[in-house]
Amino acid sequence: MIYYKKNILKETQNIVFFDIDGTLSSTNEWQLLMDNPKYKSFKESFYQQWKTIKLVDFRNLNHISIALFANLLRQSNSKAVCISSWNVRGSGICPDLYFQQLKESFESIYQHFPENWLLGYSSGEVDRNVSAIQPFIEKTNFKGKHIAIDDGGFQYLDQSLTVIVKSRNGFDHQDYEKALKLFNINEKVKLFRE
Repeated sequence: MIYYKKNILKETQNIVFFDIDGTLSSTNEWQLLMDNPKYKSFKESFYQQWKTIKLVDFRNLNHISIALFANLLRQSNSKAVCISSWNVRGSGICPDLYFQQLKESFESIYQHFPENWLLGYSSGEVDRNVSAIQPFIEKTNFKGKHIAIDDGGFQYLDQSLTVIVKSRNGFDHQDYEKALKLFNINEKVKLFRE
């Protein structure tokens, strides 16, 4: 399924296609949750009983990876398209509701996402470049620059525009710097707190 906001697409110059599990969450985060009940309770306190976002998925999100992701979007003047299996789990649910709750769940963790940062989502499997990214670009007739951040990027036949994230740590500073280079931005990582 491909879903996007046409009004946001009009203002989009760059797109970051992003996976969630293993990219914006990590096995280290999961282990920390299993070993520390207080930390698990802390993470669960952010959860808002969304109908389309499961608690078990939400609490595994890595707060540092989410913050870095938001800053990447701001620094690269990009919008984001989710290519995660979370999209499939949301099938059968109102697309507008899933879009809104996906956006809210990320913003509940980090408040400094740029305005209108989430453009849409596109479902795909295995080589998501072929099954989710290219179909999205074709359907929307997008002509700007795009990259992908995905721990499953090693399965892409064409990895030239992909940051392959290590699922152990999730999206980190090194991945952020690689993403900037893919957009031809020769700057250091900037952390925005406005």
